[in-house]
Amino acid sequence: MNKFVVSRLKIARGEASSPPAQSPVFGNTHSGTPVGESVDGPSFSEKAKNASEAGIRLAKAVISNQRIRVSEEEKNKRLSICRACEYWNERGNIGLGECKHPQCGCTRFKQGLATESCPKGLWGFALTQLEPQK
Repeated sequence: MNKFVVSRLKIARGEASSPPAQSPVFGNTHSGTPVGESVDGPSFSEKAKNASEAGIRLAKAVISNQRIRVSEEEKNKRLSICRACEYWNERGNIGLGECKHPQCGCTRFKQGLATESCPKGLWGFALTQLEPQK
C-alpha cells in the first residue's frame, strides 16, 4: 500500500489526526477550500440520506412527467458556479467532483438534474422552473 492509503487507514482507526496534504494520485485533496481551512463535508450517512432524498425528488418528477434534465447550457452554468465556490473540490469522488457543503456532498451529476438545487441557493429548481417534458 502507498503512504497515502496507509495514512487514510490510520485516520479512520483514530491512529492519526490529519490527512496528508497531497494524494499521490489526485493531488491536493481540498482544492476548492480556502487556505487555512479544512472542510470535510457531510458524513457518509448524510451523503446517503441526501442522495436518497434526491432519488425521491427524481422519481416524483418522472411520475408526474416533469423535466428531469437541464439543458447542456444550464448544466455548464451550474458547474461554473460550483467551481467558483469554496466548497467545491474538483478532484473529489475519484474525479467526479464533490461539494463539501454540510448539506450537500454531491458530484457533477447533480448539476444536470432539474430536480436539484445548490444548498447555498446559488442555482437550482427554484431558479430553473420545472416544466413538463416534451
